[in-house]
Amino acid sequence: MDVFDNALFQVLVLHTLIPCFCTTELIECTAALIYPKRNRHDLILVFLVNLATNPAAVFLNFLLPLRIWHPVLWVVFLEGVIWLVEAGIYQCCLYQKRNPFLFSFVLNAASYGIGWLI
Repeated sequence: MDVFDNALFQVLVLHTLIPCFCTTELIECTAALIYPKRNRHDLILVFLVNLATNPAAVFLNFLLPLRIWHPVLWVVFLEGVIWLVEAGIYQCCLYQKRNPFLFSFVLNAASYGIGWLI
């Protein structure tokens, strides 16, 4: 059983978590850089927020869809939860609080859309 656990861990970390994290960070930090009226503090915040939320989302997406019948509902639910969590963090911590929910939506839409194309 230890060999299976080790192989599962390698697949999860090396082939899923790390590539998804790097891709998400690249896309969302670039989108945040393009987004109007952002500064260095906000870009660092985007990186840190994704550091907290992306591994959890990828891990859940790796394990739970096997138990869910309709994958579209799962994606809508998971992305919705991530959007709300990130928007809440942005609402508390963004330097210029124009619209943290729109900011989070734009970043997550860019990340999901470009990630889907890749």
